[in-house]
Amino acid sequence: MVRRLVVVGASHAGVAAATAARDAGAYDEVVVVGAEERAPYQRPPLSKEVLTGAAEPAQLGVLDQVTLHTGMRARGLDPVRRVLVTDAGEVGYDALVIATGARPRTLPAIPEALTLRTYDDARGLGAALAGARRVAVVGAGFIGAEVASAVRSRGGAVTLLEQAPLPLCGLVGEDVAQRLLALHAAHGTSVRVGARVIGARRAAGRVTGVELADGELVAADVVVAALGVAPDTGWLTASGIALDADGAVRCDDRLRTSLPHVLAAGDVARVAGHGCGHVLTATEQGRAAGMNAAGADEAWSPRPFAWSQWYGHRLQLVGRFHGLATPALIARDEDGSLLAVAGEADRLLGVFGLDRPRQVAALRRVVGEPGSWERALEQISPAPAPIPA
Repeated sequence: MVRRLVVVGASHAGVAAATAARDAGAYDEVVVVGAEERAPYQRPPLSKEVLTGAAEPAQLGVLDQVTLHTGMRARGLDPVRRVLVTDAGEVGYDALVIATGARPRTLPAIPEALTLRTYDDARGLGAALAGARRVAVVGAGFIGAEVASAVRSRGGAVTLLEQAPLPLCGLVGEDVAQRLLALHAAHGTSVRVGARVIGARRAAGRVTGVELADGELVAADVVVAALGVAPDTGWLTASGIALDADGAVRCDDRLRTSLPHVLAAGDVARVAGHGCGHVLTATEQGRAAGMNAAGADEAWSPRPFAWSQWYGHRLQLVGRFHGLATPALIARDEDGSLLAVAGEADRLLGVFGLDRPRQVAALRRVVGEPGSWERALEQISPAPAPIPA
């Protein structure tokens, strides 16, 4: 009998799972089922190079000895018969990895608002931006800021609308968030904080502005919703699998779900309350899930990492700042680059760098380790700052 592993989702996590299982040699057939019509591709360039027309995304992974089905969307899962139900028919499995990722949150108040998640989204949004004079981006997180950067690179006017008091404050702390706000201003991006969108002004069937709760009208002929994502698990509702309140698949530290022979990885998975949030994490999870589906016993532990690129500057975030002491600003050069850290007791728990890739790379290796606070400061400062209380 042929043993088959089915990976649902041609994402970073899905490709990593498929190639890890293939390399382990535990299955006669490894099958990847992807909803998009195109072969798997690198996602980070979508909000950077593709959006500005600078480059196309490269192929993701080498899928030789893997059966790839594109344009096949998952519709349901029957764990009793071990069958994946798709819009093209049923696919039987011996083991299955869920890697369907997430879908962008929309803006109900403005149905015309564009989102960015797929290659087709990026092409469509890029075309809209090319003809836009004024753009409003709702949400000033990483994706919203990258869209704003793309607009400015084209010479367009852009306004970021952020409901929080400061953009990314919950991730990097108030001190760094203030400096990121200044970075937007330095590059000609207008930012409205504490802004709640309630609707749109229209003329001749087209959006001409965004209405805020305080009565302000922000002129715009293109509106982009950058409000984060939600796990793409609607197709699992009748499967009996355990889901979190937001729809994420609950997993143990081996990426196993509540269903036998079913694992999950990437934006769709939730491990001990921790989500994914970045392609590097998704790839690590996918690799672990694929190996475990093939009989390994590899634990995965959260090691948050994210990077972004705004106005030609590189931003990197390791670990966490939320719930910790105010981050100590360790270094800020005249060129505007900076490095911030946060920790508790003797442990370094969060690192943020703006144009400091070498230092962030060095600190990433010690985050969370006993004594890492002192070790980190020895690498980056001749005069160590006091340990956060």
